[in-house]
Amino acid sequence: MMEVRNDTKRRLVEATYQVIQEKGVEGVTAREVAKRVGVTPTVIYRHFENLYYLTVLASIICISDYLETLKTINDDEENPVEKDILGWENFNRYAFANPPIYETLFWGKYNDQLEVALFDYYKIFPEASIHNNDAFLISSLFSGGIEERDFIWMRRGANEGLLDYEDAKFLSRTNCLIAHGMLMEHMSDYTVPGVAQKAAAECTALIERNIRKYLKKC
Repeated sequence: MMEVRNDTKRRLVEATYQVIQEKGVEGVTAREVAKRVGVTPTVIYRHFENLYYLTVLASIICISDYLETLKTINDDEENPVEKDILGWENFNRYAFANPPIYETLFWGKYNDQLEVALFDYYKIFPEASIHNNDAFLISSLFSGGIEERDFIWMRRGANEGLLDYEDAKFLSRTNCLIAHGMLMEHMSDYTVPGVAQKAAAECTALIERNIRKYLKKC
């Protein structure tokens, strides 16, 4: 019975992802998703809290490349501050290519519950799990909102004496504001050739400059 339930959830998430790919986040409706799976719209609410949460789960499929690259950065870079800068560069590259998805996931009404959504997603799609029991990566993926997750990386830099603790908190706050502000700025023109790449590079440059200003001199 559990396998049947999980299979239905999986098909609903996959169908929602298809709608997002074809019509965008705004095109997701209970009727459209249910029709693609061959069930009634009420079935959605038996399996998920609401349609928005189902959309969040489906959106995670859209960020699978971002998560994979984040894991590589975490594995390859030892310096926590450089890791954070590379993490923002990676985030911006993908976020500005699809602002509606990243705004929904990282600043939408479930932004502080993304860890819950990720856990639920990996239960439905266990083969997609990318954390491989890495405690640091798990905590940076499964902790609070984006500001709190960023602070996990910056706090490690403070612990290693690379910057002050209060500056680490300040940077996590301001860098998230920079990224969100610029993302919202390009919500309607990101499909124009070259716009996403230019905006991502500018955002990364602003964040990197902000961080390096507060690093302690060796």
